[in-house]
Amino acid sequence: MVRRITSLPAQQFRLSDRGMLAKGKAADITILDMDNYSYPSNKEIDYTDPLTVSSGVKYTIVNGQVAIDNGTLKAIHAGQLLTSNGRKL
Repeated sequence: MVRRITSLPAQQFRLSDRGMLAKGKAADITILDMDNYSYPSNKEIDYTDPLTVSSGVKYTIVNGQVAIDNGTLKAIHAGQLLTSNGRKL
């Protein structure tokens, strides 16, 4: 499950500095409550509500900034735009 949402998509999108925790790579980290984790259903996922998140996601750290804090999405903009080959814009 972890590989499916980390290193596998990073490899598929040729994002060589992402997908694994290693020296010199971007370290985005998510801490899950596995007993309460569930992906949104097809009825819950809608392009008109892009902030729908999985339940059980306790914390997400993006580029060193906490983006989800105790399950609550924070209004930070720590992500980066990338080109199709993974380079920063």
